[in-house]
Amino acid sequence: MQIEITGQNIELTPPIHEYITKKLQKIENHFSKIIRIHVVIKVEKLNHIAKASLHYLGKDLIASGNEEDMYAAIDDMADKMYHEIVKHKEKLNGDH
Repeated sequence: MQIEITGQNIELTPPIHEYITKKLQKIENHFSKIIRIHVVIKVEKLNHIAKASLHYLGKDLIASGNEEDMYAAIDDMADKMYHEIVKHKEKLNGDH
């Protein structure tokens, strides 16, 4: 899995980079067919936003988190991404 992380209006520090990578590795442990994930983190006024675009089995899934804390925004985005993948995987398997 290829992970690309970009920061807009925020410095992408090594701890934030490691935290995002760790969160996304947990998702990959459950779903091995992920090809790539592109994450954009940014700050707009007082909001910290983490948005991810994931390419999985020929489909692009998008999830985002918007919180007052960057780590909380990353957690929210990762949770939403996990649920999107589960939902997509159930559709593929016909387990509505």
